[in-house]
Amino acid sequence: MEHVMEPAAILAEWHRVLRGGGKVLIDWCPFKGPYGPHMTGLVPIPWAHVIFGERAMFETAARIYDRPDYTADHWDRNEGGVKRPNRWAQWSSFKEQGYLNELSLREFRRLARSSGFSIVRQEERGFGKGGIKGAVGKILLNLPLISEYFVSYTLIELVKPNSATP
Repeated sequence: MEHVMEPAAILAEWHRVLRGGGKVLIDWCPFKGPYGPHMTGLVPIPWAHVIFGERAMFETAARIYDRPDYTADHWDRNEGGVKRPNRWAQWSSFKEQGYLNELSLREFRRLARSSGFSIVRQEERGFGKGGIKGAVGKILLNLPLISEYFVSYTLIELVKPNSATP
């Protein structure tokens, strides 16, 4: 969902094409989460986008990408395996990049409901699967107003309600 640049339009289209009772299942990494910008290969600091801001994220990514010891991911290599030119240097914001929509969970829920969907399931996952880290993660997911910052990913199930028949 984070890569859908027009989420309201997509939700409206899903609602249009689904029959009553039809479902949409979404596995999504919300932007405010610890690694929301998907830049961990270049900037492996949780919440770096919140702490340092967009401009710093892109400037840092561009500098790291240009380092001779940086190993580019497969999507940053051409068919011959050669590292592509530095794309990070051309952007200073996520909106300008056009790759992530910065959608919040609150806004998503609003858009889903205004498109006519019912949210029948929402499971949020934090960091850590077990032990003390998992326990702390569960506590943080229940904090009012700031819980979204601790959501690594969420699973959301939408249902198009059945239409009333005369």
